[in-house]
Amino acid sequence: MQQTNWKEMCQHWHTFQLFSRTMLSHKNQTTLTTGEIGILSLVYLNQSSTPLQLSKLTGMKSESISRILKPLLHSGYLTKQKSLEDERSYLLSLTQEGSDLLKSDYKQLLLPMYDLQTKMGDDFDEFIRLIGCANKYLKEFNNTIKEGFKE
Repeated sequence: MQQTNWKEMCQHWHTFQLFSRTMLSHKNQTTLTTGEIGILSLVYLNQSSTPLQLSKLTGMKSESISRILKPLLHSGYLTKQKSLEDERSYLLSLTQEGSDLLKSDYKQLLLPMYDLQTKMGDDFDEFIRLIGCANKYLKEFNNTIKEGFKE
C-alpha cells in the first residue's frame, strides 16, 4: 500500500477531528463530562472497578483517573471500599444516584450513535469494527513509541 502524502493525511486528520467534535457537539446537554460518563459507565459495566483497572481500560494515566474520580466520589455518584486483595487500593461502585445520572446522560451522549446506526444500516457494524482495529493498531504504535523512549 502506498503511503498517503502529508497534505492528504492532514485532510484526513481534519476529517477525523470534525467527526470527533460533531459526535460530542451536544455534550453540553449532559450533567457530567464525557470523562466522568466514561468512568461511571466502566464501573457500571464491570460491577465494580479499582482505579488501576480503570486506568488500564481507558489508557489514561492514574493521575487523570484520580482527577475524574474525586468529584464523582464527592458528589456521591461512586462509593469506595478497601480492596480485600490489595490494601493499597479500593473498589469503586456506582451508587443509585450515580446510576440514575449515568442513564440520563448516556441517553444524550449516545443519541448520535443511534442516529448513525439507523442511517448507516449494516455499514455501522463495519464502521465500529474498523474503529476497533484502528484502536488496536494505535495502541501498538503508542507502545512501540514508548519502548523507543526507554532505550
